[in-house]
Amino acid sequence: MQALGETFKIPLKGSAHRALADVQMLSLIFQKITFELKLSGSSIIEKYSFSDLELRNSKKKKSSS
Repeated sequence: MQALGETFKIPLKGSAHRALADVQMLSLIFQKITFELKLSGSSIIEKYSFSDLELRNSKKKKSSS
C-alpha cells in the first residue's frame, strides 16, 4: 500500500498499519485508480461483487479438493 501511495503522491496521515490510517490511504488509492481507469464505483461493484452464497460455495469447493 505504501508503494501505491507513493505512486499516486498520497501522503500518509498517521502511522502505517493502523486501522484508520490504512483505511484512509486505501480509500484515496481506490479513488485515484478508479479515476485513472475511468471506472465508476457502481460499475466496479457490479462487475466484482459476489454474494454470500458464492463465497460459501467457493469455500466448499476448496475444502472438498
